[in-house]
Amino acid sequence: DGDLFVLRHLNFGILSKENRIKFFDRLIENKFTQWSLKTVTGLTVKKYELDNDINEDENEEEIIEDDNGKLAGISQAILNGQGLRNNEFVQGCLNEGFYISSMRLRYYHLTESTEFIIEISFKGIDLKVDMCRSYVIEDERPIHHPFLKDEQDAIVKEFQDTAKDIYEQITLEQKNSASTTKPVYNCY
Repeated sequence: DGDLFVLRHLNFGILSKENRIKFFDRLIENKFTQWSLKTVTGLTVKKYELDNDINEDENEEEIIEDDNGKLAGISQAILNGQGLRNNEFVQGCLNEGFYISSMRLRYYHLTESTEFIIEISFKGIDLKVDMCRSYVIEDERPIHHPFLKDEQDAIVKEFQDTAKDIYEQITLEQKNSASTTKPVYNCY
């Protein structure tokens, strides 16, 4: 009668440009019980084109600015650093029609001296959550130290569940917004 498992994709391609950005912003704003966001350490921005499918094999292009300071010929930029979500260049990209397709986030444990970096991305249309690095803090300095597999798996699952919940909220809001928007007919 019923399937034991029902697989559903979180199709990033159905989200508007604004909702693709909203997805990552809500992820940043989310409060976890054991972890707190320290900083955004990396993100990828891509040019939004309504008729263009999400494609994981897009060529990465070098960032070049023309004389007017506008982005010229750029379809994707991968940025690394600290506090990138509020970076002026990133804000400029988002204002020029780009959206965020992946983000690397650094979290610290609220009671233990550990940190980790996790990457949330959409590869093609599928959500991908990867543990990038983990650290223990000794003498106020982070020392690379892999977490146990069970601990890594629990963190990845918590982020997958949170991302799924955020995605479902946004798609419901987008659907409700589309159904309440009535077409305007001009009669001449």
